Amino acid sequence: MGCLLTQISYAQSPIKISGSVIDKATKAPVPYVHIYTKTSKQGTTTDERGHFAIIIDRADTLIFSSVGFDKYSLRLKDDDARSVYHVIIEMDSKTYELEPVIVNSYMSFDEFKKEILDLNMPTLKDEFSLNIPPGYTLPPEGGDGSMLNPSVKMKGPMTALYDAFSKEGKEKRKLEVYRREKRNQLIVESKYNLDVVKNVTQLKEDDAKRFMEWCKFEDDYILKATDYDLAIAMLKCLDEFHKTDSIR
Repeated sequence: MGCLLTQISYAQSPIKISGSVIDKATKAPVPYVHIYTKTSKQGTTTDERGHFAIIIDRADTLIFSSVGFDKYSLRLKDDDARSVYHVIIEMDSKTYELEPVIVNSYMSFDEFKKEILDLNMPTLKDEFSLNIPPGYTLPPEGGDGSMLNPSVKMKGPMTALYDAFSKEGKEKRKLEVYRREKRNQLIVESKYNLDVVKNVTQLKEDDAKRFMEWCKFEDDYILKATDYDLAIAMLKCLDEFHKTDSIR
């Protein structure tokens, strides 16, 4: 019994493992690798230079995972009695097979710009009719036409009065307004930001920042405009921006 308890205690004794993770092919350090134990799920990550340190149970297995590399598993030998280990992990690059893509390039940016401005986009007007069963009502719409509650439900007069005049009802409406404003803000930031401006205008970062200060669109326009409309507006604004810069 005493021997068995000693073996169990030995297997569960904590050990410290430190070292670095490198690319097996290039020997370059691999930063931000996710490192976790298979059993207890405790973990850490490598730093910018690929270094790491972690304390685990001796019997556990250490998993190394990173985008672009195959997973690597590390398990120590049962007869190794050390309590501190230093290791160098070499990770194999993962090969991704992608479908072939045909890319047609334009001769110049001005030619590409002309093609965009000359596009004749059709306007689609799909007719839609909604059949609501008798006794059911649609939930109220928000200020921007969005449904505050995306479900069809029955609503009695007492519920309506409660929502209209109760403190809870007022707080709910405030919360919905906040959520709608937050959602709109995220949409605006995703549709008109520095990366988008650089991609559409081909301006360098400093010039793109000046462009955004000079060419400001209203949030309401950005919300309603399609990506195509916004790109056209940016290109038109770019012409005026270049004229202003040339005058300076």
